[in-house]
Amino acid sequence: MPKTLSDNTTSNSRYFQKGIFVDRAKIISVENLSNNPNESGAEVHMTNSGKPRELCLKLKVDTGIEMDMYVFGKYNYKTDAISGKKLGYTGWRKKHNAVQQLLFKLLGTNATINDDDTIPPATLNKLIGLEFYRLRYCQPREKMYEGKPSFQTFDLFETVAEGNDDILYKEFLKANTKADYYDPLLFDEWTAEQRAGETTFDPSKLEDDVI
Repeated sequence: MPKTLSDNTTSNSRYFQKGIFVDRAKIISVENLSNNPNESGAEVHMTNSGKPRELCLKLKVDTGIEMDMYVFGKYNYKTDAISGKKLGYTGWRKKHNAVQQLLFKLLGTNATINDDDTIPPATLNKLIGLEFYRLRYCQPREKMYEGKPSFQTFDLFETVAEGNDDILYKEFLKANTKADYYDPLLFDEWTAEQRAGETTFDPSKLEDDVI
């Protein structure tokens, strides 16, 4: 049977500069790994460091290759001004809440959650099959894994539309990410080293650092 060739000049991953990639990702599946304070008796999902997660979605995405992607958010609590002890849950934290940002960007007014702030499966199911832009930035040298640069995902996303990858890139530059999280030189330095050693590599397969 004849094979139809596709356009080999396009890519789901665009390299801007200074260790910054923007990927076009399609959601294949969604798993909710959140530990909501209002949900008693539920399974406790832990981070790799052994701490309970707060808001967390595990996405399987297709960016040309299939990979797992974790999206995070935190909860707000009333705290004692002296001891700092948590006194009571008050809701989702809005600042740097990548879970809320992704849901709102992709679902708009259909981004609904339950009265107890848990996420209904029906809302998550609406994400399957949708596409979005995500930005990955290169972390410092001490975060390298098996000799390769490690990347972290920015906590803002954009829908797939002409020019939105540029908008996401500019939003990242405005965010002024701390130097201990982002190294603007490492990826280009590492790439030059690989080329000098005639080592073949595919930057699109450099996985995110998973918290």
